Amino acid sequence: MKGDFTRWTFDASKRYSSVRLQQGRVLLDADWNEQLDIVAYREQRANKEIIGLNGVPDTDSFAVGFESLEQIKLGQGCCYVEGVLCENIEEDYQLDIKTEFPGISEDGTTVNPGDYLVYLEVWQHHITAIEDEQLQEPALGGPDTTTRTQTYWQLKAKKLINKTKWRQEWKTIPGEDGTKGTLKVKSGINLPNDLYRVEIHDVNGVNGATKTTFKWASHNASMVAEVKEIEQYKVTIIKNNQFQFPQEQGKEEFWIEITNEERVKTGQPGLFL
Repeated sequence: MKGDFTRWTFDASKRYSSVRLQQGRVLLDADWNEQLDIVAYREQRANKEIIGLNGVPDTDSFAVGFESLEQIKLGQGCCYVEGVLCENIEEDYQLDIKTEFPGISEDGTTVNPGDYLVYLEVWQHHITAIEDEQLQEPALGGPDTTTRTQTYWQLKAKKLINKTKWRQEWKTIPGEDGTKGTLKVKSGINLPNDLYRVEIHDVNGVNGATKTTFKWASHNASMVAEVKEIEQYKVTIIKNNQFQFPQEQGKEEFWIEITNEERVKTGQPGLFL
């Protein structure tokens, strides 16, 4: 989550059940966020133990209906994926094939006929005032005092080679967990106390990438601004209260990543300038 946070302190292995404030102490965002993480972890764990890895009420919740090769509708209701509640509150919701049902179309508009294995992928999507302007507080001059997390679900499809052996093909989708690696880092002499965010940008062989690369940024990469216009090599942005131009921080060389909602929701990295 690319918010302006001091640090992440939640650790499930410590088995903490709550955070307790003490009188006369400074209230930090890390303490508040850890309490929310504790509650979310316990709720998801309980749902998974009671309901199972997945569960759908005895209704047409999330039932996929093909009206045509261009129109796909999703049943109203809810389902649970590894304890996470997913909701479709709209009746006869029509899916955006390109961003909400990747894998079932080559051009993003028309379904390719065939036999498919359809599954639901779920994650927590971070929302800032850039995406939802109502998160700004006008009474205080418009600062974004908080951010939000949104449970985002996405239907995905894998074309089956042999529909009678779909269980075997399903095992190839999640993939095996790779070995965990660690970066060796060493602090300098006068580094400020910042939360650095490190992300994998490109993966070799995915989306046309020829090598695996990663990126990092200070302040948890929370310095973002809305793009107003892109004209050739000129990018015009709308500056907000939290954004500082790199030149204002004394930086002569820097990278800017341009992205949009479609890229984020389809798992594509942004473009660097």
